[in-house]
Amino acid sequence: MVQGVNLLKQKLLFLCFFLVSKAYSLPFVDEFVLKSPEVDEAKLEIEKLENQVKQVRGSLFPQVTWSNSQTRIKNITAFTGSATLYASKLEITQPIYTGGKLFAALDLAKEELKIAKLNLKMTTEASKLKAFNFLLQVRNQQEKIKIAKDQLEIQKKNRSIIQRKSKLGNAKSYELPQAEADFIARKVQLEQLEIEYEKLDKEVTSYVSNWREMTKNKWEPKQDIQSIDVQNLFQNNFELQALNLQMKNLKLNQKIDLGEDNPSIAISASEGYQATESSGLFDESNRSSQIVLSASLPLFSGLSSIYKKRAHSKSIAILERQIQEKKRIVALHYEQMQEELNQKKTLLKSYERWKSFAKKSLLEAQKSYRIGRINFLQLSQVQQSLDNAESSYWDTWYDFHSKRLKMLNLQGQVL
Repeated sequence: MVQGVNLLKQKLLFLCFFLVSKAYSLPFVDEFVLKSPEVDEAKLEIEKLENQVKQVRGSLFPQVTWSNSQTRIKNITAFTGSATLYASKLEITQPIYTGGKLFAALDLAKEELKIAKLNLKMTTEASKLKAFNFLLQVRNQQEKIKIAKDQLEIQKKNRSIIQRKSKLGNAKSYELPQAEADFIARKVQLEQLEIEYEKLDKEVTSYVSNWREMTKNKWEPKQDIQSIDVQNLFQNNFELQALNLQMKNLKLNQKIDLGEDNPSIAISASEGYQATESSGLFDESNRSSQIVLSASLPLFSGLSSIYKKRAHSKSIAILERQIQEKKRIVALHYEQMQEELNQKKTLLKSYERWKSFAKKSLLEAQKSYRIGRINFLQLSQVQQSLDNAESSYWDTWYDFHSKRLKMLNLQGQVL
């Protein structure tokens, strides 16, 4: 029963991941990843390692060689003075037992390929994360420009009110210059935001030239915060997966080195011709065949094998500690991110209410100023409150969604 519940949880978790990945499939992001040089390099690395796996696998098969030689021999009992020996042969060699080295090398090559594939996944997700951050920055900047334009329009209306009051002699001496100064300040603020947006636009365009066309429909990121248990967090985290694969590689390297101390057996068969005259080399009488079964056993290697074993055991112990430390950091960061996201989500709701009340307050303040209940400085303070509320909202909006994407990446979810 418990196993059935756990299986259901895993299926639901997978479904959540699937839905998240589908929800975040955007043409701009896909194009951004497609043009990423880091992703291209990761793909080429996979192709290289796939060939290396085939290369190592090829060493398990028989090796066939054809050789021709001409040897000058001196002071050999069989010959008077010197002689020239001609030979031509075809030889087939098949390793039978190599102390586990060849199979360990093949396993190692496969594990390195797995690491490369994981690296491609990590690089792709990092590229997606960068693309989504661009979208968040663009949206944040667009909203701030909109706020600045609205504030400039409000300031323009306030200035008109003061100008009318000034003509009627109802405005204080400082109000009209202050209104002009505030109007110019708002205008400069808008210009600065537009310059920043232009810089951002150029940066995004350097990756995807037609990004504006691709992002015509406004992207609305999700605000839900998905939880995941610690074991699944460790299992799905990309960096921990990479460390675990490194551990496998260390153990396979250890196995390869240990194989150097084991006996090795090989069999070879050859057939060829050997003669002292090149003209009669291929005569049937010069033909010879042989089958050789060879075995070798390392006896002494200057104690290097002992120290190799010790070095490997220390490397494994170091990596085990690194994995444990990484788990601690991942769990801590995940917990902190969840707390921060919940706080940001609460703040967003508060800023939403602040904006709503600040807008109403500004309308009332403008009415009160027209009839002389408040002065211009009080009106400016109310307007500034709305500006602060809207800016704080969008800054928090950006922080929330940026951290949420990082948390999904920490969970090992596909963006």
